[in-house]
Amino acid sequence: MEQGLTDEDWLPAIGEKGWVVFGRDQNILKRHLELQAFLKAKVHMFLALGDAARDHIIELVRLNLAQICARTSTPHPNVYWLRRTA
Repeated sequence: MEQGLTDEDWLPAIGEKGWVVFGRDQNILKRHLELQAFLKAKVHMFLALGDAARDHIIELVRLNLAQICARTSTPHPNVYWLRRTA
């Protein structure tokens, strides 16, 4: 990770703030410690394909903003996939 933090370090901080996660690290759902950190943090996570560039992720957020707002207003955090089409 560029800032030197592990997912186990930053996910709890994000969860405490009630923030939403946008990213592309799909392996977070496969690695035991990272998955446990995600589940404990109780965050809404929106993932793009692993090779998506920053501008592509921004475009996906723009295209899906209504659905993102609707999903993040629920009390049940989950993982969602950002795609060009719903």
